[in-house]
Amino acid sequence: MKTAVKIIAAIIGLVYGYQLGEFLIESLLLQNLLGLESIVPPYNYIVCYVSGAVLGTIFLLLAPYVYDYFGNAAKKAEKMLRGYSTIDLLLGVVGLIIGLIIAMLISIPINLLSIPVIAKNIIIVVEYATFIWASDSLRQNAANCRELLNFCP
Repeated sequence: MKTAVKIIAAIIGLVYGYQLGEFLIESLLLQNLLGLESIVPPYNYIVCYVSGAVLGTIFLLLAPYVYDYFGNAAKKAEKMLRGYSTIDLLLGVVGLIIGLIIAMLISIPINLLSIPVIAKNIIIVVEYATFIWASDSLRQNAANCRELLNFCP
């Protein structure tokens, strides 16, 4: 599995590096940096291939560390989720979905307001966070109610 991740990371790095080389040539950043008037056709391919090889190598070398980091994070998340019952997880997912739907419905009128984009985004992020917090609170309350119902005859 690690080998496949390394190969995929190297391919992604090659593609991004090639695109970076094309961007540097088209935006004239490379010409300004090197003090050239233009880059003639054989050399522009060389720049793209070299930048692709460099980024591909960097991605290839970083792939094991990224793989281990996300693997450890997934193991910790799985260990944490094992402590919850299936009903708690389902109630949490349902509450999250309902909260996101309500937040999306509320964000439609906010987008129609004539305020700057940054303010709209801040309002929407706060709104989503509030509904996620509220859905988590509802999930915890539902779990408490279920415990109370178990005591009823």
